[in-house]
Amino acid sequence: DALRFMKRQFILIFVLCFVLIIPYSFLQTTSEAAADEQIQRLIQENKKLQELSQQQERVVAETKRKEKQLLEEKERKEQEERRERAAKQQERLEQQQAQQEAQEQEKQRRQQQQQEQQ
Repeated sequence: DALRFMKRQFILIFVLCFVLIIPYSFLQTTSEAAADEQIQRLIQENKKLQELSQQQERVVAETKRKEKQLLEEKERKEQEERRERAAKQQERLEQQQAQQEAQEQEKQRRQQQQQEQQ
């Protein structure tokens, strides 16, 4: 009788342990699966963030390149305008000199005519 009682208790303990271990094991497996899924999600989000960061860096680099091009173009235009103004000013100066020379020659010619008339 005592042997049967111990056998029953042993079976009862075994069943009780089995009943407790299986749900715990299932919960642990489910928890690990959820954790793995969350880790995968975080990895994907991190990749997306890295891609966005790289895209932003490309946009910033492209913007800086375009700004530099625009600034260089503006400087070229300003230099061209300065050259044109200098060329026009030089042309006016040469015209004035030519007029002065023509006036001087006309003056000398009149003086010469006056001297000849006298």
